Amino acid sequence: MSNSKTVELQSKLIEIQSNLASVIEAITKQETKITRLQSEGYKLTQKAKTPGLSSDVKSSIEFEAETKDADIEKAQSDLKSLRDKRAKISNAERVQIEKISVTETVRKYYSIAELYSIETDSDFDRFTHILKEHKSAVGLSSLDDLEIALSSNNASQYSQ
Repeated sequence: MSNSKTVELQSKLIEIQSNLASVIEAITKQETKITRLQSEGYKLTQKAKTPGLSSDVKSSIEFEAETKDADIEKAQSDLKSLRDKRAKISNAERVQIEKISVTETVRKYYSIAELYSIETDSDFDRFTHILKEHKSAVGLSSLDDLEIALSSNNASQYSQ
């Protein structure tokens, strides 16, 4: 199994991580925007409470404050969308990391299988017997992992 699959998966991971960084930056900007709008809205509300304002000026200030409130609601909705997007990208990142790990494991087992010339069931039985004796040395958590890795690798070879 060549290293090109791992390189391809790592390239995709870098792209996902770049997208994640962009979304996190957008979230930070959106949170800053919301804080600014809330501050401006509060100042307008306080200004509208100033004694001695004419009703026209007071109405104008209150209208501007209501506009800020609408802007805040929109910004909060946008923030929620960005957070949802971040969650999806984070999940994609986790999946991609798992794919890389599985690919590396399959590649490792495939190399071992090539070393032991596994081609038939009896070869596989011989191989698993050897691995049972040395499983800690090759990093197996279970022989099922090896069987899955080898069968996944064979399936991917036939599907290409």
